[in-house]
Amino acid sequence: MFRLLTIALCLFGAAAALARGAGPGAAELEYGFFCALETAATQEAPGTVSGIVNIVEGSPEFIGPGPEVPARIGIGFGVKVRARPGMSGPVTVHIEHPPMGPNAVTQQYWNTTLSGIDKQYLGYTFEKDYEVLPGRWTMSASANGRPIYSVSFVIVPANQMPWIDCGWQVPLS
Repeated sequence: MFRLLTIALCLFGAAAALARGAGPGAAELEYGFFCALETAATQEAPGTVSGIVNIVEGSPEFIGPGPEVPARIGIGFGVKVRARPGMSGPVTVHIEHPPMGPNAVTQQYWNTTLSGIDKQYLGYTFEKDYEVLPGRWTMSASANGRPIYSVSFVIVPANQMPWIDCGWQVPLS
């Protein structure tokens, strides 16, 4: 089962560093890739291949800014986002990617909440070989059909980024 990471609150206040970008509903937005974090809990997510999302404690430290991400088990990528006033609350996170698994799934989604006070982490971690799909991956979130952000990543063969090495292994579920 693969790991979709979500909803790890990161206690950055208004004094946090300026984000590298923003979407129409995002007050702050950072994106990049990181070494996998351990799962603290899971949540049902019928719109995903595995049927669950994994929840992590804290927020990962990005080791690279993207948009290029190495295609390697144990690498994750995503955003740290704070919603604009009026956009916080329930949201739907969408991920579009190359065809995955026996059903050639190209879109996954799950529901969560976003804060207008603290930045939160939302992302995806490669856990199984069938997930490691080179190509364009787009992550976005919306509230009541209104866009909050959209970020595209390009998953590249790991040998194109050989200097990326987490140096440890997280027990993946």
